Amino acid sequence: VLWSRPIPLGWYFAPQWEKKHGLRWPRALCDNWLKSDRFLRNFAADLPLCPCDLEHAVADKGRYMPDPDCDKDSNPTCLYHYGAIHCVLSGTPVAQGASQQCCYDR
Repeated sequence: VLWSRPIPLGWYFAPQWEKKHGLRWPRALCDNWLKSDRFLRNFAADLPLCPCDLEHAVADKGRYMPDPDCDKDSNPTCLYHYGAIHCVLSGTPVAQGASQQCCYDR
C-alpha cells in the first residue's frame, strides 16, 4: 500500500487550462466546481450510521457484514485501514450505490 498526499497537477495542466479558461483559470475552475457541486446530492446523508462500538457492529448481522479486507476473525491484517482491528460494511447500498464502511481500533 502506498500512503501519499495528493499530488497537485496544476503545473502540468496550466497551459491547456489557460487556453480554455484564460489567465484567471484557477478562479474559473473553482467557480465551475462551486456551481456544479451545490446541485449534487449529498449521498453521505443517506448512508446508515455506523454502530457506536465494535461489539454492536459485530452483533448487528442484519445491517452489517464483516469487511473481507479487515476481519478480526479471518483477515486481521487490515492492510488498507492502518490501526483498525475490524471493519464492517453495510449490507445494502443506498439508491445511488454507495455503502457504509465502519472501522474500529479497539
